[in-house]
Amino acid sequence: MLISMNKKISSFISGKRFIDNRDLILALILYLIIGIFSLKYYQHVINPDTICYIGIAAKYAEGDFGNAVNGYWGPLFSWVLVPFLLTGHTPLSALTSIKILSLIIGAFNITGLWLLSNKFRMDRTIRLLFIISTIPLILYFVYIKITPDLLLATCLIFYLNSIFNPEYPRKYKHGVISGFTGALAYLSKVYALPFFLVHFILFNTIYYFKKYKPDKKMVRNNLIIGLAVFLVISGFWALSLNEKYGELTFGTSSEYNQALIGPEVQLHDPMTNNGLIKPPNDGATSAWEDPSYIKIPGWSPFESWESFNYQMNIIWNNILQTLTFLFEFSIITFLILIMAVIILFKSSESEHKFKIASLIVTMAIFTMGYWTIRVEPRLLILIYFLIPLLAGYLICIIKEKFKINNNIITGIAAIMFVLLVVSPTITLYETANTDNEAYKISNTLQENYDVHGNIASNTNRRLTLFVAYYLGAQYYGSAKFTANIGDYLQKNNIDYYLVYESTEDLKIDHYQEITIPVKPYIRVFKRV
Repeated sequence: MLISMNKKISSFISGKRFIDNRDLILALILYLIIGIFSLKYYQHVINPDTICYIGIAAKYAEGDFGNAVNGYWGPLFSWVLVPFLLTGHTPLSALTSIKILSLIIGAFNITGLWLLSNKFRMDRTIRLLFIISTIPLILYFVYIKITPDLLLATCLIFYLNSIFNPEYPRKYKHGVISGFTGALAYLSKVYALPFFLVHFILFNTIYYFKKYKPDKKMVRNNLIIGLAVFLVISGFWALSLNEKYGELTFGTSSEYNQALIGPEVQLHDPMTNNGLIKPPNDGATSAWEDPSYIKIPGWSPFESWESFNYQMNIIWNNILQTLTFLFEFSIITFLILIMAVIILFKSSESEHKFKIASLIVTMAIFTMGYWTIRVEPRLLILIYFLIPLLAGYLICIIKEKFKINNNIITGIAAIMFVLLVVSPTITLYETANTDNEAYKISNTLQENYDVHGNIASNTNRRLTLFVAYYLGAQYYGSAKFTANIGDYLQKNNIDYYLVYESTEDLKIDHYQEITIPVKPYIRVFKRV
């Protein structure tokens, strides 16, 4: 019996599954070592969205559920941050916690990509190179773009693992997993709702009518099960939003952003152009924590021919922006896509054609949804993961077809994956040890002048927002210095007014200057 057990252990250790898992563990260890070591270089990197998610998580941790429920920001990122804040936190420790959380999410992302690469039957070496090549991109979203975009991509990668699984039409669990991971993606960002519905229904339709004809019933049942799970979970959140805002909505971000690009507004965000705005609740750092309450004139591309043309111009410009961002991501992005299209039409292997087409269609659906409003580089995160996956799969196809030597194909793969990591690696290098200014200023203002409460500034909105976060204060926005600025500040209950880069003799009614100017030449006026 002992001999038999030893044989089984020996067989497992020498088996392909153990080797695959060993490579995954190796990649995760490498990722975590680099990630943990890098944390100190990005300790103070922050952005306005990060502040909002931390603020919302803090409200959940404190039991302030009424103010925590938020229609603009998806709840999942804040929910998973809550355990880090339950024992108390400072602004800096909360910022560190959200980065550690993002690092953990990145580990799940790598695991999901590893599992997804298995669906595309990559060689062991190419798969390992593919996974390692994603580490700089993941760390970019862990330490620089600290938003739920990485969480969204991770949820969708696990969804793709389910929908692209060859066993999908034969097991009901894949319908459940698809619906559940799709719902988690929606709870990360509301954009996942239309993406999931379009993508899930489209691929189930393809499976039903073409790919899995003998298993039509199972495909149909998985479609129903997946949609049911997705709608039940997302429906509970929609009901919470309805309770707060008095109207049925799955999220307010789409409506706000659609209004923001309208002909009357044209991206002149009222957050930066409407003077001082009171934060939505006492615990919010700024009004940006819930823009749902900021009213912007709505519009529709179908209200007139001019509006329709205006929308078409937005779509065209966003298409051009998308192409630009993809090129900036890597100079070989379009080479990979062109290779994919050539193999798609030239290959005689139906399985190769289907898998390539599946990735291209997925990338197209994910991208096109942003074209009607606006595109930013970080919004294309799922594409940034699928392009290297597609590259690895194409290399394996080429190797198989032309019987290329392992060393040569490994060299080609290494060069390709290196070219795919240049952009995020450079950005990580350039951003290291930056954004310390706000933290230093906040310490000076707090220790020397006890600045707290409600704050406004004459300019430098972004910097002052970060300063207010570290101070635990509320930032109402910027108001230019005018003759009656004192009355305006007092009307909005401003306790401290920060003036940047001014050496003039300033007199403000109801306010008294309390500082010897602080670098970068900030003067502080306190209400008297």
